[in-house]
Amino acid sequence: MSEEDSIQKVMSLTVENLAVQQKTALLSYAVGRLREVADLLESGKYEKIGSEYLEFSGSGDGWGNDNTFIAFPFRDRTPNENADDIGSVINELQRFDEILVQDEFGEEEL
Repeated sequence: MSEEDSIQKVMSLTVENLAVQQKTALLSYAVGRLREVADLLESGKYEKIGSEYLEFSGSGDGWGNDNTFIAFPFRDRTPNENADDIGSVINELQRFDEILVQDEFGEEEL
């Protein structure tokens, strides 16, 4: 791809089509990750799930419970940031929906 083609492609991006692309990619990634975990569960590969898909979440304040969750590492994070979980995925998908609904009704873009 030439430099001209690259810049034209980038400059043709809009908030809306970028949101659609990101939502589609995130949704596909999350569903695929859940399917992988389900397949591993069905085949009894529990150790692989533990080593490749799970993250530890300490209670932090000493009052809650430590737990383990399926991680969805869909964005870069610093070593001090918590891994993304299914709640993070849902929050992002809802944010994309809000962007797309605003565009659909001609409201001001975010």
